[in-house]
Amino acid sequence: MEYVPKHLYDELLVENAQLKKCLAEQDQRIAELEALVAKLTKMLFGQKSEKSKKGKEKESESKPPSGEPKLPRKNNGGGGRKPFSPEIPRRDVRVPLSPDECRCSLCGAEYESMGVEVTEVLHYIPMVLEVLRFIRERMKATCTCHGTKIVIAEMPIRNIDKGMVTTEFIAAVLMNKYCDHLPIHRQVSRLFKSSKVEIAESSVCRWRDQIADQLKLVFDLMKSRIKQSYSINTVRLKYATQNTKWVADALITMFVLKLYQTISQATYQVATDRGGV
Repeated sequence: MEYVPKHLYDELLVENAQLKKCLAEQDQRIAELEALVAKLTKMLFGQKSEKSKKGKEKESESKPPSGEPKLPRKNNGGGGRKPFSPEIPRRDVRVPLSPDECRCSLCGAEYESMGVEVTEVLHYIPMVLEVLRFIRERMKATCTCHGTKIVIAEMPIRNIDKGMVTTEFIAAVLMNKYCDHLPIHRQVSRLFKSSKVEIAESSVCRWRDQIADQLKLVFDLMKSRIKQSYSINTVRLKYATQNTKWVADALITMFVLKLYQTISQATYQVATDRGGV
């Protein structure tokens, strides 16, 4: 048996421990990536509609019948309602008693107060619009140093230069369009007209395009940061365009940047070939 020096034996032990630690970290990393891929795949291709009646019947048939009898539900006196979130603003509506209800109907003695009964119900307020009037101060020079100089206060910075809407208005329109899937023409014909506001659909579309151009720099910055990490979920799908009805074999690439075990940024890009990604 060949003799191994003690210092070489110690080095081998240290290297073996390092390799085991590296292998454990790689296994943990692979498990995290597999979980992330499964989650994103479910988000993109998972079933979003409710199960059909046949599927429910099959599930009920597949479950073995339990021999234990069902116990009757305990009546706790309530319907199990969850309280409303404390972050929702409250508005008190006072409901007073009539003068006849505040005294005895026989002797006429006044009743004494014993507090109030509070009942909370959820109320819906439709979209509320208001017109902001920017009253800018205007002054004229009284001296002759600069001639007849007139100074007017500048308008606050807005995303749409010389536009008739604020940034909050455009943000609400884009949220309804891309998050709630409410088309722009429906917003113009229903939401705006119900509030007695006449805005052309072409104007809203023009504002949308201007905001998209302004966000292009943010998108490019996010994409450059994300590409420094890793790219996942490149799939082939069909998407509609204005010129042709369908374009086959399109590539939709999702770039994900993972920081501190959470997804902090994600962007999507559509291209007809791999060279455009």
